[in-house]
Amino acid sequence: RRSMIKIYGEIHSSKNSREIHRNRRTGQPYVAKSKAAKADESMLADQLALHRREWEDMTAGKGYPVWVMICFRCKTHAKWDFINLVQGLADAMVTAGYIPDDDVDHFIPIYAGHEVNKKFPGVDFWIA
Repeated sequence: RRSMIKIYGEIHSSKNSREIHRNRRTGQPYVAKSKAAKADESMLADQLALHRREWEDMTAGKGYPVWVMICFRCKTHAKWDFINLVQGLADAMVTAGYIPDDDVDHFIPIYAGHEVNKKFPGVDFWIA
């Protein structure tokens, strides 16, 4: 049986949850992650830390880039973009030290389907 890491909690789109702020000194607008996206990244990084040993076992002897199969468990039937949800996961994987960077030299996300799971939303992923 293939090893899989299961993360629990609703994941928000990194693109749709951004907030526009203004630089206090220059007044120039800039886009920043929303509180929800920051909370998601923190929640993901905390759970990833708990699965660090599994990740190390899954990737033992494998070089970069890691090809990661990803299946989201969504709370609703609302439409979403795969890459926008993956970005939050990728950022958390970097924060948790799973990968050094989320660029194509280190991380290749692969869509492995999705499902609606109102009780246990989250994401499952494994090495391709």
